Amino acid sequence: MTVGGESPPAGADGTEGEGTPVGDWLAAARRRAASRLRDAGIPKRRDEYWKYTDPGLFHGEGAGGGQATAGPTQLEGTGATAVIRNGRLAEVPDPGPDVPEILSLGDAAGNGGHWGEHLYGELEAGAQLVVARGFAALNTLNAEGGALVSTAPGTSQTLRLHHESDGTGGFIHHLIRVMPGSELRLLESGCAGQQANIVIEVDVMEGARFSHIRLQNGRIGRRSIDQLFARVGQRARFSLFTLSADHEVVRNECVVELAGEGGEAHVSGAVVGGSGSHHDDTVLVVHGAADCRSRQVFKKVLPDRAVGVFQGKILVRDEAQRTDGYQISKGMLLGETSQFLAKPELEIYADDVACSHGSTSGNADADSLFYLRARGIPEKEATNLLALAFLAETLEEISDSSDMEMIRQMMIRHLAELSNAGSG
Repeated sequence: MTVGGESPPAGADGTEGEGTPVGDWLAAARRRAASRLRDAGIPKRRDEYWKYTDPGLFHGEGAGGGQATAGPTQLEGTGATAVIRNGRLAEVPDPGPDVPEILSLGDAAGNGGHWGEHLYGELEAGAQLVVARGFAALNTLNAEGGALVSTAPGTSQTLRLHHESDGTGGFIHHLIRVMPGSELRLLESGCAGQQANIVIEVDVMEGARFSHIRLQNGRIGRRSIDQLFARVGQRARFSLFTLSADHEVVRNECVVELAGEGGEAHVSGAVVGGSGSHHDDTVLVVHGAADCRSRQVFKKVLPDRAVGVFQGKILVRDEAQRTDGYQISKGMLLGETSQFLAKPELEIYADDVACSHGSTSGNADADSLFYLRARGIPEKEATNLLALAFLAETLEEISDSSDMEMIRQMMIRHLAELSNAGSG
């Protein structure tokens, strides 16, 4: 992964990747991103939102590498599947009423007047006004590929987005447009490479529903920064749930703007860490309109030498009266050297709000563990039961019952793997 200024970005010479023409709108967006990158700079450890995670892990010499697993799990169930292979849209499902429109970044760039022109880099740029996000601007500048996904108004559609890579990774940029009154269920899985920088920009329009289930597993020794920017319109709903369960370094950033009255945002996640893993969830929810509701719910199970980070902020602007904002983060420490580092924040400028936040960490409850052991349950199994009960609150943020059960079974599997590895 190259840092801005060290080498020319993809598209700087009028091409994208392997000779694909770059449309004027994409070239213009990249020029604007270059300006933002100069202003923001690449993050440094002294930056406020990087004090718990070394940004040097995501760029420069020595980044990436390590031993890969046999391959990450692909989410089960029905629905059309698109495959991103080595950063490129490699497989696209056949068109149909239940399948959203899908186009590669390269094809869209050569299509004058494509809707992507008005979304690519727009939400990322808006987020820079609140907190500098150099890695996101770097992605917009250098994006080598990605998928542009759009629903049809009034439809209910599902898409499985699976990443595959046999290389070091790179910059991937997805755009998602959920049209008014439509619903999109996105199931994302796989690994984009040993060192990946992914940006997703999501526009959830009036009365639309967007549900995103993201699985991050099977990526031992790999490092990734996944950044999602969403705009939620009037009476629209946004939901993101992430299950991270591998021995890697990952930073998940999510910025959601509630831009229309009556909007709703749910951002949640569960972590089953591995020994030596580092999981960072950094979330910003901006309430920019009245009568909106948001929830942030994160739980992390952390064995020896694992680090879990949560930085969550609720920003309520003065026009966002009658805001309902909730945030909770908790860590279960299964080892003497595990760490849970949390920074919950509220910044409120409206006077008619109901906002709360809280964060706790601690060991598995000794009385509960003794109770289970006294009934003949082995220690590892008893610890897994307590960990699953601890993570259960995050599952309640998943609205679809089949998705909830699928993720629950994956939690059980990963907790068992953690015990078998001797980390518990």
